[in-house]
Amino acid sequence: MAVPMSLLNVSQKVMSKLTSLLSLKYDLYTSFELDFNKLQSDLTSISAVLLDAEKQQAKSHSVQDWLGKLQDALYDAEDLLDDLNAEALRQKVENEFRVVTSVRNFFFLSGMDETVKNIRDRIEHIERQKRNLHLPQLVNDKGNGVNNMVSYRQREREHTRSYLHFNEVVGRENDMKEVVELLCGSCNSNDGVCVVPIVGMGGLGKTALAHLVFDSDEVKRGFDLRIWVDVSDDFKLERIWQKKITRGVNCSDNVLGIDILSSLQDKVSGKKFLLVLDDVWRGNQVEWLDLKSALISGGAKGGSRILVTTRYKSTIGRISSYNLGGLHDGDCWSLFEKWAFGEGESAQHPNLAKIGIEIVKKCGGVPLAIRTVGGLLSESKEESYWLFVKDSDAWGLDIGHMLELEDNNNILSVLKLSYDQLPLHLKECFAYCSLLTKGLEFRKEDLIQLWMSQGFIDISERCQESEDVGSLYFNELVSRSIFDVVHENHRTEIVKCRMHDLFHDLAKSVATPFLVNYDITNMSERTRHLSLWDQDLREDPNSFLKLPKLRTLILRPTGLGTFLGSGSYLDVLLSGSTYLRVLDLSRLGIKHLPNSIGYMKHLRYLNLNGNSELQSLPDSICRLHSLQTLKLSGCIKISTFPKNFSYLVSLRHLVITSPHVLEQIGTLTSLRSLTIEHCRNLESLSEVTQNLRVLRTLRIHNCGKLTSLPGNLVNCTALENLEVVNCQKMGSLEVSMQRLTKLRSLTIKGLPKLVTLPDKLECYAMSLQYLFISDCVILQELPECLEKLASLMRVYIMYCPNLHKLPSGFCHLTALQVLRIEGCPYLSSRCQRKTGEDWHLIAHVREIYVDNVKI
Repeated sequence: MAVPMSLLNVSQKVMSKLTSLLSLKYDLYTSFELDFNKLQSDLTSISAVLLDAEKQQAKSHSVQDWLGKLQDALYDAEDLLDDLNAEALRQKVENEFRVVTSVRNFFFLSGMDETVKNIRDRIEHIERQKRNLHLPQLVNDKGNGVNNMVSYRQREREHTRSYLHFNEVVGRENDMKEVVELLCGSCNSNDGVCVVPIVGMGGLGKTALAHLVFDSDEVKRGFDLRIWVDVSDDFKLERIWQKKITRGVNCSDNVLGIDILSSLQDKVSGKKFLLVLDDVWRGNQVEWLDLKSALISGGAKGGSRILVTTRYKSTIGRISSYNLGGLHDGDCWSLFEKWAFGEGESAQHPNLAKIGIEIVKKCGGVPLAIRTVGGLLSESKEESYWLFVKDSDAWGLDIGHMLELEDNNNILSVLKLSYDQLPLHLKECFAYCSLLTKGLEFRKEDLIQLWMSQGFIDISERCQESEDVGSLYFNELVSRSIFDVVHENHRTEIVKCRMHDLFHDLAKSVATPFLVNYDITNMSERTRHLSLWDQDLREDPNSFLKLPKLRTLILRPTGLGTFLGSGSYLDVLLSGSTYLRVLDLSRLGIKHLPNSIGYMKHLRYLNLNGNSELQSLPDSICRLHSLQTLKLSGCIKISTFPKNFSYLVSLRHLVITSPHVLEQIGTLTSLRSLTIEHCRNLESLSEVTQNLRVLRTLRIHNCGKLTSLPGNLVNCTALENLEVVNCQKMGSLEVSMQRLTKLRSLTIKGLPKLVTLPDKLECYAMSLQYLFISDCVILQELPECLEKLASLMRVYIMYCPNLHKLPSGFCHLTALQVLRIEGCPYLSSRCQRKTGEDWHLIAHVREIYVDNVKI
């Protein structure tokens, strides 16, 4: 089997870790210095031929075999070095807290000696084999093929060209109107429920069109209930309830098995509904027709509709379908120009525009191909690079011809071209995305934390936080059309994305066999990353025990109940998983977390969200000195934290839902983000923020009895984002804020007792850029000091019905770009263009929206 993922980045990471260990000169590891130097020398020699070897592997079985052995050895070497780093961190923590473990040190070193020599010998043997392959050495090669034409420093910049949102489509206005007419028009079906399929090859924009239709005013008016189901290639009714119904219906997590259908029937009873089944595959027709029958028998009104998107005409049988074609030439160029050049830039590069026209023709009107190639070309204005892309063998057959076939192989070749030109550091990140659930939205913040946990984010040459570098990585994948943006916050920051199914297929192909997603039959001893339904483990509980080198385990609930709740199997599972970096056990009904969690010394990401029966965390969790992210949202029964919680010296992100554990949070001095939510009995945060001097984001959500912010919030001098949401008893935000000079965003929502904002807002004068105020029903005025916020760029004021006017100095906010007012009748009246009493205060603002109307 070929080795699709680039190994050069892995090799460079191993060498970087070796250099780091050698530079620290720990007395503990001086006996390994000669071995480490030999390892580094051999890896340097191997790295010089890796790019050429990866190109040749398709033609040479010996090169392919050599790369496979190298891949296994590199991962084992990385595990070894992480072992050594984990031991160094353990000693540092125990020295700080005065714990004596000299006997443990002796046994660790005696066991490690043989492991180091084994890795050294394997790498040395692989280096010797390299000489027989006659691979040319590439000196000082920092890129990947033609990527050398584009400097990474240029690529690393924040992309100023705006990206298309998931639902921002080009050239589909007529298609939308026709589909809306099919949904809202008459129906010939005997049961009064018509099925309207949208059929077309992958990448044409079926899902984007369906979203336009779903959100259109005509459809909103025409249906009492709209339900969106992400189907993909895994349409099982019991799984829909847990993960697939993403819009239109709020569902209880504890609905199981056959109860799903009856619950859906209750929802549609007496209503005219629209059900969207997105991305239905061959073989799914029985399931979705069963679902249709259940909805009809549930007493839905006549005129209800089911909208199906599918690649395959055979899926919907003899039902008349809406066949989606490619974009027209003008729309193709418009879309390409937006991605490759940016607004109006093509006229400045006439030679590139001429090449671009030829490239667009090759895309055959397929939006995903156009966006992907446009994003790829946006990285360079070198004519030779554009010609390389135009003449690439990846185009194969004309994609336009593929529109007549139920085949996506050719467009996958174009997407593979985009992958081939990714910088090395992004290839690992992209491949890891194969673990995402196909077709579903995901949070940018979550994915970056997962990348961090695997060591994919390199900050060795930067004075930046890992999260910021991860954001650069993420935005670059967005700019290349690999991720589609589906939601931004009021700061215009990406919150949620989704990955097109074809890109997911590509990620899966380049990640196998090291990453396995929802297919237990593909597991092997080489598997390092695994995502499974919990039901898969129930059917074959011993399968997981054959994976001692596993780094990621993500278990998803099926809704059929779990056998992990008692903890006995979980104990066995964790005991043999000492190399895990990521463990996601969210919403699995776990009642007890076993002590064996403490053996996972490499664990950096632990997600226990939604385990509402979990009552405590074992003391052994404090041995997870490398843990960076801990998520305990919805763990409402946890009453205490272990007393040595401060041993979690690497913890950067914490989400909690228990007021009983707050007293220990102040000792977690590495925290970058803290989310405290649904703590119904929480009345005070007095000690929480005492020592959190590097905290950047504080979210306090749904804490109904909390009356004020902590007075020692001033110690959080690095704080950039503060959110206070749905705290019904909080009547004041007054805290000493003079030292919060880095605060960029302030969100205040759902504070029904708040009368006014703090008088000390001017303390943020040079930093605050975003102000969001919503659902503060007795808020009467904004402080006059608001005018001193010279950096303020966006202000949102929503559903504050008693807010009478803007401060008189509002006109001094010269940096303000966007003002949005909604559900504030007094302000709405006073801010009307030219006629409103406060118009002169806001006339300078570039974008003004009043009650969702741009004025």
